[in-house]
Amino acid sequence: MRQRLRNVRFEHVAWLISAALGIGLATSRLLGIHGPESALALGVALPPFAAVLGARAAQHARETGEERELRVLGLALRRGLLLWGLPTLILALNQLRVRNCTPLEGFAFLVLGPGLGVALATLIGVAIGAWIPRRRLAITLAVLTPIAADLAGLWAFWSTPAIFVYDHFAGWFPGTLYDDDVGLPTALLTFRVVTILWAGVVLSLIHALWRPDLGGFRRPRVLPATVAVLLASGAIAANVHGPSLGHRTAVASIDEALGQKVRGERCIVHAPRELDPAAIRRLREDCDFRVMRAERALGVTQQDPVHAYFYRSADEKRRWMGAGGTFIAKPWRNEVHLQLREWPHSVLAHEVVHVVAGNAAVGPFRVSGTIGGWLPNPGLIEGIAVAIEWPERDGMTPHQYC
Repeated sequence: MRQRLRNVRFEHVAWLISAALGIGLATSRLLGIHGPESALALGVALPPFAAVLGARAAQHARETGEERELRVLGLALRRGLLLWGLPTLILALNQLRVRNCTPLEGFAFLVLGPGLGVALATLIGVAIGAWIPRRRLAITLAVLTPIAADLAGLWAFWSTPAIFVYDHFAGWFPGTLYDDDVGLPTALLTFRVVTILWAGVVLSLIHALWRPDLGGFRRPRVLPATVAVLLASGAIAANVHGPSLGHRTAVASIDEALGQKVRGERCIVHAPRELDPAAIRRLREDCDFRVMRAERALGVTQQDPVHAYFYRSADEKRRWMGAGGTFIAKPWRNEVHLQLREWPHSVLAHEVVHVVAGNAAVGPFRVSGTIGGWLPNPGLIEGIAVAIEWPERDGMTPHQYC
């Protein structure tokens, strides 16, 4: 009885935290409605709690001698559904106060993001709790599983050209939440199909191998074990083809899509294969000039070549690295990503300054900031680029434009 009360107490605390999170998000105009921003916030926050709920349900079933694993799974999933449903309902009610222009699409983000993430975390929590008898170890591993996936997503953001991240627990991080055309991408739908496959794998393995009253593994059931193998094969195949499905990206994939790579004195230009040699030469010389000009203005030396990616359109750029209408620099990777425009490119100089200024910055992202560069300072980051580029808009200098 004491153990059961302890389980109930944790469930209540988890539900209370999820409701409080929904209320907290509702105070923000950006996060207070159904959409990609609130979906991401809930997708990061809720799965660790869901995994613990699943693990505790499995361990409680072991202690009480419950014989039916599907009953345990149903109970755990209902608890996870409530964990997701409370903040989702609060944000839905908040839309009576704060207008949402695309409520159906916003709700789809909540289902495809934290909805499926919580379901998967719950199933994995049940699996961990089923086969690890030590309560504290099981709960620790359950909590760490979605957190480790989030850290892997951060690594993908840091180590590849992409600014987007697809994560089976957190859902989708678009990279440029401030883009005015962030919509529901096809890649998110196909990625969530893969998530469902992995959830099916976990569910099938639990049904095939676990009987709660036996305290651990049982003699495998052939049919669910076979289903698990088939589903895992499909999920692994989808992961192998991740770049072509838009779930992740790589330099080799972008180069194959663009078709040309030309080295200059200070830059390496990645451009569409159909551009004629004269146009490629102009892009290369312009990039070289912008790097040297930024070096002189900042008093630093760009140690590595700047990789300048020129995409055919905003849609192609969004497809391969995540930013549509927004131009992007990744200083720590010495990269700038732009779509083609008239020559000389009107934004190339600005993005190049971000990369060159990184030679005077510290931290993993090589940008201006505090706490050793871990907390970026947007005012300094953009201010330096504008000051060095010194653009003219409508015939006015930045001072006059301001």
